[in-house]
Amino acid sequence: MKSNYVVEIYDKVDVSDLSRWVVRFTSDYPSDLPEDRAEYSFQTLKEMQLQSNMFTITMPYYPIYEEKAEQDIDFTLEPKTELFYIDNDGRMVKFKNISLEKEYYFMKRKLTEYDDRDGNWLHIQRIFYRGTYRIDYVFGSDLSNTGILENLIQLIHIKIIVKKSGEGLI
Repeated sequence: MKSNYVVEIYDKVDVSDLSRWVVRFTSDYPSDLPEDRAEYSFQTLKEMQLQSNMFTITMPYYPIYEEKAEQDIDFTLEPKTELFYIDNDGRMVKFKNISLEKEYYFMKRKLTEYDDRDGNWLHIQRIFYRGTYRIDYVFGSDLSNTGILENLIQLIHIKIIVKKSGEGLI
């Protein structure tokens, strides 16, 4: 007799091995990213943060960015991110191509801009002007109804510096 039950087959991942989780940062705008992209494991990004050497992307400022921001409310100089997992065979598999028993999320948590006048970080919505910015990304499970990760596995900070053209860029 044949069973009508379907058995789900899930990919095995090691959530606690931060060296197996890789983030690819890409930019559509001029920056100091080699080949317009950079890849770092969560482990490397965590170690960089512990050494006060936060991953930083530097980009030139162009006045056209302000014009684009006025025309398109979604315009931002934030990098795009893709999440990968390094499987047991050493292959980098795109996160969305992994079948998991439990839901995991990788998302931007907060964007802030450094205020030179008082030394505080102020919450903002997007990047399009000169300044120093910090983006906090989170990776974890158990997304609440309000969109907050309740089981945080990793918090990543990256810095973006948008400078006037000619100020020691790239």
